[in-house]
Amino acid sequence: MEDFNLDDPLNEQLLRTEQPEPEEGAATHLEEAEEVFDADTVGAPETDLEEVFSGIDPEMAEEEFEEKVRVDERARIERSRLLKAASGFFRKGDYAKAESFYHQALVYGDEDGTIEEGLWASRTENYSSYKCLYELKTANAFAVARESVRSKILAEFSDAIREEREQYQEEAAPLIEKVRAGQNERHEAFVANRSYYLIRFGIVFSLLILFGIGCAVSSNFIYAGGAAGPVLTVLFAVLAFVALTVTLIFGLRLLLAQRLVMRNAKLSSTEEGARLEELYIRTYALTVVLGDFKEDPVAEEEVPMPEEE
Repeated sequence: MEDFNLDDPLNEQLLRTEQPEPEEGAATHLEEAEEVFDADTVGAPETDLEEVFSGIDPEMAEEEFEEKVRVDERARIERSRLLKAASGFFRKGDYAKAESFYHQALVYGDEDGTIEEGLWASRTENYSSYKCLYELKTANAFAVARESVRSKILAEFSDAIREEREQYQEEAAPLIEKVRAGQNERHEAFVANRSYYLIRFGIVFSLLILFGIGCAVSSNFIYAGGAAGPVLTVLFAVLAFVALTVTLIFGLRLLLAQRLVMRNAKLSSTEEGARLEELYIRTYALTVVLGDFKEDPVAEEEVPMPEEE
């Protein structure tokens, strides 16, 4: 996931305000997507094996068919083996291993949805915990899970999830301004420090170019037979070497100053900022689980970070 930007109105709105309860009868984005999927897929003609193998040599067609049967049988056996292992670990309370085997069994198909139900039963520790939904990856997977799975888990945990999300929003509210104020204060100091080294880097780099040109021009006096040629060449060469050394020093300092400016923009650069980022991620994940995003969220108050000079 990309670094959380506190000044994104969508992110601030997510932490500041409570998400509205979805209107009764209103279709969620997931339901709309499912309707489109069903409209495109339901009623599609089934593949006829005779059509598939038409125009093929009978012996070859028979071999292909037998190979398909063998592959399907191996898949059925492997699926049964994985499900048996998953069920065994689930009964023992080893939900992590059960989840792993259910996840592997999904590769071989899940027409009736029993594997997916077992997978989410394992992830929620037999519907006793929703901590797995704190992770955004798992929350996104839940958002596209079967409706039967979503309904069962939301019926069990939706009230607790909403309550916990409200707690995160309340904790984040005072942190937003505090973290932003600290970022703004450090930003001014870091930009001033960067400007200091940028100006000096520009000056010494210009001197380096001038001394290099002087060294090249004075070297021509040597071929012309001028007595001052060697002296000027050595002098400009020494000055160019000194300028090069100073340029490298200021260049490294400038790079460090720029890294400080960029690091300050990340919430994880401070303890309070890291906590705010954690609150954002969890709030966002739980909102994905509930599926009650605002259609047009707008921040109540926008206080943008100062632009880099």
